[in-house]
Amino acid sequence: MNDPNLHLVLMGSGKHEGLCAKAAERCDSIHLRPPVPYHELIQYTASADIGVISTQNLCLNNWFCMPNKLFEYIQAGVPVLCNDLHDCRLIIERYSLGEIIPEYQTDALEATVRSMASMELQSYQAGLKKAKDNFNWQSEEPKLRKIYQRFIR
Repeated sequence: MNDPNLHLVLMGSGKHEGLCAKAAERCDSIHLRPPVPYHELIQYTASADIGVISTQNLCLNNWFCMPNKLFEYIQAGVPVLCNDLHDCRLIIERYSLGEIIPEYQTDALEATVRSMASMELQSYQAGLKKAKDNFNWQSEEPKLRKIYQRFIR
């Protein structure tokens, strides 16, 4: 994708770091950033227009995963672009907070990124707010306390 208005920022490290570095060398719109402490991550996340979850559906664990990244994007108010993973799909569709793409289909990925970039990303904000209000410690703590109380008695 050669579009001067679209940039991909990759933060952190991992097994694909070398591949990402090579891609960044060839493409001015790919930017690599070092890892940051967790408490600083939300400010970087919130500066994004679209958050990407690229977890591959390699096994049942991945199919049913709900990565922390999903909830980080929700808390930051960032629309989500995600591979078709069962539980992520349920949240993304239920709250209308992003888009699902078929895995390994680069044409679909490019088309969806372009579509999201050209549309009013504010259209996702109502769903993101509703999800943010639902998925947070203030909402979850009473539920956990109730469960723990059953085991303590």
